[in-house]
Amino acid sequence: MRLYFFIMSMIVTILFSCNTTKKEKQEPINSEIESLHQIQANIDMDSTKMYIKKGVQPARNPFLNSSQIVLVVVENENAVEGQLRLLENQTDKWTFKNEPIAINIGKNGSAWGTSELDETLTLGIQKKEGDGKAPAGIFNLISTYGYAEESEANFIKMPYQKVTSKDLCVDDVNDVLYNQIIDASNLEKTWTSAEKMLRNDDLYKWGIVVDYNQNPVQKGKGSCIFIHLWRDKGKGTHGCTAMSEANMMNLLHWLDSSKHPKMILITKSLYKYLENWFELPSL
Repeated sequence: MRLYFFIMSMIVTILFSCNTTKKEKQEPINSEIESLHQIQANIDMDSTKMYIKKGVQPARNPFLNSSQIVLVVVENENAVEGQLRLLENQTDKWTFKNEPIAINIGKNGSAWGTSELDETLTLGIQKKEGDGKAPAGIFNLISTYGYAEESEANFIKMPYQKVTSKDLCVDDVNDVLYNQIIDASNLEKTWTSAEKMLRNDDLYKWGIVVDYNQNPVQKGKGSCIFIHLWRDKGKGTHGCTAMSEANMMNLLHWLDSSKHPKMILITKSLYKYLENWFELPSL
């Protein structure tokens, strides 16, 4: 009988030990889920902020094939004014190539856009069509445009398009041509809203096309995102980045499509994550 109770006692001890070990293994998983839920709860409480998920690394480095970055940094998500820095990669080290210059972004600040930064990392407020916010993230700079003849723009080392009164950028979220620059002269009009590329002012006298929400195009995520001339310092845009003509000319002379230029738009506090992940210089 004593032997029976001894054996039963050992079995209970082993079962209890296994159950405890199982719980201990589950605790980190449950803790991670609880932490993520807590982050989400914070976002729900303050839906005007952008977050980067902590403790997670990007799946890839978006700058591997690039040696030029246009960096736009703003103080916070509501800021309209910010600073622009140029970064160049020489001998596998990113360095600043200019002193900070003044820029304006969206009249309502910024929000996460669809970009080359992993979407699993970007939590919080998201860019929407018509919200007056500039998309934050990492983007390609793919081409340029302006009012000048091509012969007057031959200093630009990127594709250049002279815009005319026929050129439009479609911002109708329900149209098949949403977020495309088109020559409307030979097209049947299906859109209800579009932006004229040849304006009555100088805002688009010189411009750079940001590769935003194009591959693939997502309905309602924002459209027609450019770098262009500003009205004046402190005057926010509908979602683009704007600067003085003198600074734009310097930028156009510097950019080179063979160096696969990228653009970063981000808040000062969140830039620290990119700085650590991609070995970028400190501000």
